[in-house]
Amino acid sequence: SNFNVEALRLLLPHCRTARPRLNQVERHPLLPQWDLLDFCSRRGIAVQAHTPLGGTTGKSDLLDHPMVSRVSDETGLTAAQVFLTWNLR
Repeated sequence: SNFNVEALRLLLPHCRTARPRLNQVERHPLLPQWDLLDFCSRRGIAVQAHTPLGGTTGKSDLLDHPMVSRVSDETGLTAAQVFLTWNLR
């Protein structure tokens, strides 16, 4: 859990009998971690967002972000639903 690309590169060569199947990381539209998502996808490792609404220090800032508000207004979704839907796609 919470492994970045470099940490996974170091770990994977040592995984002979059991390999990671899930990497749980902070992930949301302002911290998309595309490189990590791609790296994990190519190796059969699922990525799960443990803070899809933003980290504990910036949560309210993210929910009130202008882009999120615009998408929320256009779709009729709450800000939280916008973040959760984004993570599922």
